[in-house]
Parts: sequence; C-alpha cells; structure tokens
Amino acid sequence: MLAIHVVVFAHLVWLGLYLRNRAGDSRAGNLTSAALLIFAYAVVLHRYADADNPTSDFALLLALTTAGLLALAFYSLSRSSDEADRFGPPAAAAVAATSMVAIVAARLFELSPGARGAGLVIAVAGAAFVAGGLVVGQRLARDRGEAFLPDVFRSYDYSFLIASLFGGQVVLAMWTGPGATGSMVFLLLGTITAAIAIQVYLDRVQTLLDRIAFANVPWLRHERAELREVENLLPRVNMTDPLTIEEDEFSRLTRRLSSYGDLTKLATSPLTNLPEVHRRLAARSVEPSTLERAGELKVLLAEAIEQLKPRTGEEYGTTDEWRFYSALYYPYIIGMRPYSTTAVHSFDAPEQWEVLEWFRTYVPERTLYNWQNSAAALIASHLREQEELAMSPPGVSSPEPAQPS
Repeated sequence: MLAIHVVVFAHLVWLGLYLRNRAGDSRAGNLTSAALLIFAYAVVLHRYADADNPTSDFALLLALTTAGLLALAFYSLSRSSDEADRFGPPAAAAVAATSMVAIVAARLFELSPGARGAGLVIAVAGAAFVAGGLVVGQRLARDRGEAFLPDVFRSYDYSFLIASLFGGQVVLAMWTGPGATGSMVFLLLGTITAAIAIQVYLDRVQTLLDRIAFANVPWLRHERAELREVENLLPRVNMTDPLTIEEDEFSRLTRRLSSYGDLTKLATSPLTNLPEVHRRLAARSVEPSTLERAGELKVLLAEAIEQLKPRTGEEYGTTDEWRFYSALYYPYIIGMRPYSTTAVHSFDAPEQWEVLEWFRTYVPERTLYNWQNSAAALIASHLREQEELAMSPPGVSSPEPAQPS
C-alpha cells in the first residue's frame, strides 16, 4: 500500500511542477499545477488517515479542492481560444469527467489506507488527475505552437531517474533498518520531491550556481545561459511542415505574434520551417539552426507587418486605415503596452507617445485585440500566398496578397 501512495505522489508532484514551470502566465496551467500538488499532499495525508483521525476530513477537503481547480482549468481553456469565448462541448465533457473523479476521490478518503480496494481507488484517482494534467499541458503547447511529447518525455525520464537514484537509497535504508516509520516515509517523500524539483528547475538552479561560481566572469555566465536556453528549447521546437497545416490553424499560429519579442519562444513555432525562411538563410549561406530560423522568421514577420502600413507617405497615423498596422507594429515591434498600469515606456519619437495616447483614449482593449486578430489573419494569408508564388511554375500567376480593408 505504501508503494502505491509513493508512486501516485511522485507522478502528481512531477507533473504539477512541470506544468508550473511551463505554464508561464497561463491561468489554466497554473490552476492545474496547483490542483496536482494539492492532491499529491492529500495522498500523503490519506496514508495516515483513519476513522478517528481528523486528517481524513482534511484530506477529503484537499481532494475536492483538486477537482474544483481542475474544473476551473478546463473552463479557462475553453474560454482562451482565439475563435470563441464560449464553454465548448469538449471542455464541458472534461469538467463532467472531473466531477466524476471527484466522487471517486471522495470515496477514496472515506476508506482507511488498509481497507480493501483503497489502493486501487487511489491509483485510479491519481491516474485520472495526471491524465487531466497532461491534457491541459498538451493544449497549452498546441496553443503556443510548441511540441509537447518530446519535452514531457524528457522531463519524465530525467525526473524519475534522479528520484529513483536518491529515493532508492532511502527505501534500502527502510528495508534494512527501522522499516516504514513515519519519519522514514517523510524522508522518502521529501527526497523524491527535492530530486524532481531540481530536475524540473535545473536551468534556474544552474543559473544560480553560475552566479556564484563565475561571479567575476560575466561573459562566461552569459554564454552558458545562452547554451542552456537553446538546450531547453530544442525539445519544444515544433518541426511540423507549416504548409501542411490547415488554413485556420496556420492563421491561429500567426496570431501568436506576442512571442515576437522573445526569440526563444518564437523558435518553437512551426512557422520557422517555412520554405521562405530556409531560402533566405540559404541565400546568406547560413546554417538553418533553431535560433537562426527564429531570427529569420522575426525579420519575415516584421516585413509582413510593414505591408499593412497605408501608402500615404506618412510615417504614422491615428485614422481608421492605420488600425491594423498600428495594432501590430506598436505593441509587438516597439513593445508598447497601452493598457498596462505598471509598464514604463521610454520612447524617443514624439509620434510614439501620440499613438500611445490614442490607444488609451480612443481604442478599448477589446477592440485592439480584435484588430490584432484581423491583422494577423491578413499576415497569415500573405505568408501562404508568398509560398504559393514561390512554388508556382514560371508564367503562372498567383493570387494578389491580401490587403487590409
């Protein structure tokens, strides 16, 4: 029975920490991470629960909290898509399944650890919550245009290799010594948690250690940080051929221009595999490495945004015909954050301050979001038409690039 508790606990802690590390500012990812970690410690409490122990009631509360957080995470996912702000059937089914698992979890914590069937119930409940966490992680990766399986398998392998290496020593000490006493069990669980956390946050741990070890060699710290960034990035790179992606999905990936300012995030997009990107790198005799492709995609997107600029001869404007260009250029190229109360802007050009004031005074945040979606769809059409033109036989005309309307 102890083995089941330990295995379920380890998987919940690993996936909870993994999702927290990868979620960023995603509400769904952070809710799911919290749910898995809470349920992990509910499993620990169940180990020591019995009918006369209030620990049982507290463990039940944590289990139901887990189900509620996962339900909120699925609901958040259903409202975060680019296409609609509605509670779709897949999310409704996921929430219904989560509620059913909550009933099972409640039944679990009514059983004492040694009761018949308690081990099976805790294994099923733990597997269900882990499956829900993986679904959320896969959806987050898909929305960002990133690969999911290579990165999650790498994290899983590394985490459990290290956890087995250190946790196995505690198990051996328990087997040859005092047995599964309370202090030894908590030592085992603490060792597993520390081993998994160190692996999941290894890049941050190494950064901290580098600051100490190479305090007087800043260039070495910088070079090592860049190498680690590339190493962590590679398993997330989506190598899907973008020309095989359906038009709606291609447009959705192009909408993720919020990654424009972060080259490492941009590098995970399948758009880095556009033939135009490879043609440009080949023309410059540059090896198409991950970061080189990301850099070239950044240039390609900047040129596409420039195509949205009205041909009026003016450098900027605040009229309706400038809406698509301004909606992308200033937030993504310049880094303007019109609605942030904490952003500190340091523009050199007076017109940038004028545009900032225009956004804040006349353009509601939701309106800007809609403009960005429409403008990104135009850029997606432009990129696809550019590829069609490049692949067309000589003398065969291709469609004219989309123009803002």
